[in-house]
Amino acid sequence: MTRFVLLLVAAGLVSGEVAAEPRRVALVVGANRPSPGAVPLRYAHRDAQSIADVLVQVAGFATGDVRVMLDPKPEAILAALDADLASLRGTESLLLFYYSGHADAGALYPGGEPLDLALLKERLSSEAATVRIGIIDACRGGGWTQAKGLSAEAPFAVSVPLELTSEGSALIASSSGLEAAHESEELQGSFFTHHLVAGLRGAAAASNDGQVTLGEAYAYARELTIRDTALRAEAPQHPSFDLRLRGRRDLPLARIAEAPAVLEVNETDGPLQVVHLESGLVVLEVRSGRREMKLALPPGRYLVRRRTPEGTFAREFDLAVGGAVHLDEAALELVGSDVLSAKGPRPLALATSVPRGRVELGFAAGLAHSSIDQPGIHVGSGNLGLGLDATWGITDRLEWPILTPALAYRFGEPGGMELVLAGGLASWSFGGPSSGDTSFSYAPEFAAEGRVWLGPRGSLNFGLSGTSFGELGSQHQRPTTWQAKLTMGFTWTLADAVTLNVGLSYRQRVLQEGQLVGASPADRDGAIGLGSVQDFGWRRLPLVQVHVTPRLSLDGYAGYEWSLSSGAFSDTYLGGLTWDW
Repeated sequence: MTRFVLLLVAAGLVSGEVAAEPRRVALVVGANRPSPGAVPLRYAHRDAQSIADVLVQVAGFATGDVRVMLDPKPEAILAALDADLASLRGTESLLLFYYSGHADAGALYPGGEPLDLALLKERLSSEAATVRIGIIDACRGGGWTQAKGLSAEAPFAVSVPLELTSEGSALIASSSGLEAAHESEELQGSFFTHHLVAGLRGAAAASNDGQVTLGEAYAYARELTIRDTALRAEAPQHPSFDLRLRGRRDLPLARIAEAPAVLEVNETDGPLQVVHLESGLVVLEVRSGRREMKLALPPGRYLVRRRTPEGTFAREFDLAVGGAVHLDEAALELVGSDVLSAKGPRPLALATSVPRGRVELGFAAGLAHSSIDQPGIHVGSGNLGLGLDATWGITDRLEWPILTPALAYRFGEPGGMELVLAGGLASWSFGGPSSGDTSFSYAPEFAAEGRVWLGPRGSLNFGLSGTSFGELGSQHQRPTTWQAKLTMGFTWTLADAVTLNVGLSYRQRVLQEGQLVGASPADRDGAIGLGSVQDFGWRRLPLVQVHVTPRLSLDGYAGYEWSLSSGAFSDTYLGGLTWDW
């Protein structure tokens, strides 16, 4: 996905004294649906909500004056802007318009339909609102600003008065000419918008006066956008601009003191990162230097960290509504060497589902006495087993275990509650247990598995599945006998290097040749399992995973099962690896 951000500010000339607090109104649009010939976006809605939140929390916008529209019709956007302009006419006011989605040189594409940029410019040039701000996050920034490119080191300072006694405009894009701009899976949003929001929350403030200006927010977002895209893309983004402003002073866009919760930071060296622990996202960065800062954050649990060659220094804290937390960089504690962070993002093996376009390969071999093993192809006889599976992320939510006809779909978001529904063949193999020859055995399964995140490192897991067995060969057996399995367990990651997945299960027969089983334990054939008994879709969770790199994990499976009807005890021990590519 390629995108750009432009920031249009137009201010009208007024006489007399400026009102202390003009009315501020915003229309925020997020459009994930694709334009003709393009692919759907993933994070445009999230970008729009991030902008709406920061406007209410720190930019002086009343909740009722910020309207969020997701994939609206073009005519609905124009009608909303016309209504806002009509309500603001004759007052000291500020109108902000934000759009995240697809676009080209002549149009935006909300809901996949074209909205002529000329019609948008007409609204944003209206003097019905004293100050007009437009933030458009879309494709091909130079098409709007007519910029041909900027060098990475070229400075840009908006030292102009954007208060109500000024006039003019500024056009700002996060990419020059036909450069590509990007949204990030790691940030779950576009680079420029993510850093612009972080800047408005206080990371861009040049002083400790509790305010962030337009120039400060843009300079911060521009610097970090160039840095991040230079590291991750073939060519970095270079924000471009077209200034047509007159005056001497900048426009304060955010006032940190108005935030519902504030983090006060005394930085001595830096750079510092603030991580939201429930989601694991880096919400903002404080650049290197010695300074005191006030940062506006939503209430929640956070971690401030500083990475050095010696390791990561960090401290966790809770931020409550109406509260303030003071933190000195000197109070950060060494929490160990940051091995995985130095190599890249968190291991994909920790995700509930395989990300879009990625393939996860799993291999395991060992002693298999019980039903606890990996899904996929199984070859072997007696107590020896060999398993191989491959899972492809069709989307960020839909995945397919390539070696077997099945699908799984994930609901919910990381950091909260996630639910995976799966159906198809859980496994198949040659050499069925009934015949002992080369017959073909298969196991249809339907399952619902979920997790409730306790933080970025751990979750409580649960699952309910129904499985049967069929065999084709010398002895034909239809899958008419079904068993149900209930699992409970947890996942916990230690130092981002080792993950434990410990589960407890209970399974029993519920259908015998199409008939409900009897009430006696012998009829139900119940069994209790412990260890590697948890799944997410078609991904069996190892008891222990050692994350060698973000893409490679060494796996250890150990499972124990006790039959309630016969008292028999069985166990399984497998070793293997998981590789994502």
